[in-house]
Amino acid sequence: MNYQPKLDMASAGFHQAEALVRWIHPDLGFISPEEFIFLAEQSGQITELTRHILRRVANDAGKWHAAGLNIGVAINLSALDLTRPELAKEVAEAFSQWQLPMSSITLEVTESALMEEPETAFETLRRLRQLGVTLSVDDFGTGYSSLSQLRNLPVQELKIDKSFVLRLNTEPQDQLIVRSTIDMAHGLGLRVVAEGIENAESWALLRDWGCEIGQGYFLSRPVAAGDLKETEQSLTDRQQELRYAGETTS
Repeated sequence: MNYQPKLDMASAGFHQAEALVRWIHPDLGFISPEEFIFLAEQSGQITELTRHILRRVANDAGKWHAAGLNIGVAINLSALDLTRPELAKEVAEAFSQWQLPMSSITLEVTESALMEEPETAFETLRRLRQLGVTLSVDDFGTGYSSLSQLRNLPVQELKIDKSFVLRLNTEPQDQLIVRSTIDMAHGLGLRVVAEGIENAESWALLRDWGCEIGQGYFLSRPVAAGDLKETEQSLTDRQQELRYAGETTS
């Protein structure tokens, strides 16, 4: 497991870390998550992989909490995970020793996953919400969910896909899309996360538009669990820079 920091954009404080599963094969080298997650789904092993990830993330988080790093975690769910009624029980068991509010655990689901079996997915989300965790619609803007569906989902967060953020500083159309999405999400009472922040200009635009949470290589690449404490220090050293980025040239 690797973890990518997510920062509160108003304070530039370290808010959460997104868990990202990685596979370095002894012979084949790096295998992309898109490839092996698809294979796990097709072979029926995705359930065991999800259970393993939940336990591993909970264990890693317990270690960094013990070290004084009190941040939340975000975990991606597969479309097939949402078809299993027992998922909520597995989450509760994995995080039974969680030291922070359950709302600091975010479970991310894609638009396309919600569309595959919507009735079953909505029921699974409802069960997860009863645990107190935060639910997030991931990769927003690339799927096919309607605004009426988004309004009815038991989610608290919307994550703008990185394809709209990577060149935000130079693409007026992306700026229009992202700013409108932030306003729409806020109108629905949702918090907004932007992924794929690559430069200070994009960070400043998102912050000024009221986006709550940001992540991307400009802030930090994914790191191993044991390196998060050191990463926290480097982010703390940049906090003033990030809080006031763009203000002198605006």
